[in-house]
Amino acid sequence: MSDHIVETAGARLAVTDVGEGEPIVALHASVADKRIWERCAEMWVGAGYRVVCYDQRGYGDTEAESNVSFRPVDDLWAVMDDRGFGQAVLVGNSMGGRVAADGTLERPERVSSLVLIGTSLSGAPEVEPDDSIKEIVDRYDAAEESEDIALLNPIEAHFWLDGPNQPEGRVGGSGRELFLTMNGRALELHDTIGEMLWADYSWDRLAEIEVPTLLLVGEYDAGFIMDRSRSVAAAIPNAEMVVIPESAHLPPLDAPAVLATMVTEFLTGR
Repeated sequence: MSDHIVETAGARLAVTDVGEGEPIVALHASVADKRIWERCAEMWVGAGYRVVCYDQRGYGDTEAESNVSFRPVDDLWAVMDDRGFGQAVLVGNSMGGRVAADGTLERPERVSSLVLIGTSLSGAPEVEPDDSIKEIVDRYDAAEESEDIALLNPIEAHFWLDGPNQPEGRVGGSGRELFLTMNGRALELHDTIGEMLWADYSWDRLAEIEVPTLLLVGEYDAGFIMDRSRSVAAAIPNAEMVVIPESAHLPPLDAPAVLATMVTEFLTGR
């Protein structure tokens, strides 16, 4: 394993590169950082892949200037260029899926396959959470307004790690500890980076994605994310969707072995 710094416009991106073989670039969620991929990366390396993970701006060990606007997809290209990847498998969780989908549409020749896990998506319509999670959503919103990290972090752990309809603390031990550490860091850095400039077209252009695509969503994830994943899978011509049992929004933390195996089997069967 090797750690690197990739310097790009207004940022020094912290990158981990491990293994040999076809490259996988793994993109983390907005409540995590590159450490979320550690257990999956071990399995992918064992299956013969090279895995690169990096901390996006505002996360982990990446340093970013506060007055520089940026496109997350440009940071992806900077990392791939630095590592010498003309093409790679993109695996994205939540916000990471948004970056991966934007990249696939912008430069399809650089993406060999696409895996979207509980994905968000540029240009997706706004949704209203259903009544079954209203109580936790109300607490979530109040904690965000308070800007109290100590209050917000455990609520986000309940929503994203446990699942909004699951008992708080469903995921414990080192997984929960890592979530609270990663997300605590992200909350601290939230206002220290420049404006993120997202594409506005991905939702309406999903039919243009031609690479083999796997949509994964946790059984315990929020209903609106499950619905969005179904819509995305139906819109992409060469896509399939699989539900990960007993997992919520962050399968790299609560179901890493199952997730890694599903991705490896998908890549083997292309």
